[in-house]
Amino acid sequence: HAGELEARATREGILIDAASDLPTDRSFELAVVEATGAWDADTRAARQTVRPGGRIIVISGATQTGLLARLRSSTPPVSADAVVSTLQAQQWERVRPIGERDGLTFVEGFAGA
Repeated sequence: HAGELEARATREGILIDAASDLPTDRSFELAVVEATGAWDADTRAARQTVRPGGRIIVISGATQTGLLARLRSSTPPVSADAVVSTLQAQQWERVRPIGERDGLTFVEGFAGA
């Protein structure tokens, strides 16, 4: 998924860095985490990556369009409430759901000092 995301961003003129090993220098403005697998560990690690005042966006759910989406068997998506609770427990600030679209839910939080 990271390669596809980088290709799309490049076409749009957006600079991104997709990494599996996150730096700990708090130099990033934004971290985006997909709520699958050990996503709560990823959001915890992102706390050391995002600068004070920077944001995290957690995306949960799955698009529900097309034949393959209907045939795909997957675990139930993580609820927005569960994402909010997890981020708050990890000391992210001003955590809130910011929207839903096409079966995906978006939650944001801010890194404190």
